[in-house]
Amino acid sequence: PQRLARTARNMRRARLALEAAVDRFLTAHAFVDPHGYAGIGKPGLLEADEELALRMVTRLLQLVSGGDYPYRLDRLEDLVAALRSETPPGPRTLGGCRIETRAGDILVFREVSAIGPAVPAQTALFWDRRFSLELSGDLTGVTVGALGAEGVRQARAAGLADVGFEQVPGPARATLPGLWRDGGVIAIPCL
Repeated sequence: PQRLARTARNMRRARLALEAAVDRFLTAHAFVDPHGYAGIGKPGLLEADEELALRMVTRLLQLVSGGDYPYRLDRLEDLVAALRSETPPGPRTLGGCRIETRAGDILVFREVSAIGPAVPAQTALFWDRRFSLELSGDLTGVTVGALGAEGVRQARAAGLADVGFEQVPGPARATLPGLWRDGGVIAIPCL
């Protein structure tokens, strides 16, 4: 029993040290965008040893997906190996996220198809485990749901899409929360 307890303490200490190293690397090399996506510079991912790289990518996937479940190790290892390769891979998906390489950054977006159905609007709402929304006004018949391609089209047609909206990468733009009434987008609360 004492040997088992000591082994457990040692494993806990090693895990805490690894998590602290991941925190330091993410602080130095990663970013979280207020529009619901995150990224890490490829040089930072290359600098990290394999275990840290796996844990950093896992942390970014969990942050963007809102999930805290483990990913299949073989899929995660394949993803990290591809991201660290000299030739950037095309877009990939894992755990409800879309992963792309753009201009030297590895970006993690939420997959539109992984977002749940629209929910009734409330004055305070934590939507898709990514956006804390505070809404006001008449919310009768209003729902909150992902914009998707149709919502992006409607937002542009209705003049809701400003310069800031257009600067959000397309995969993130489609996953922004939209306020919907009678099948039409009436607002984008996070802009």
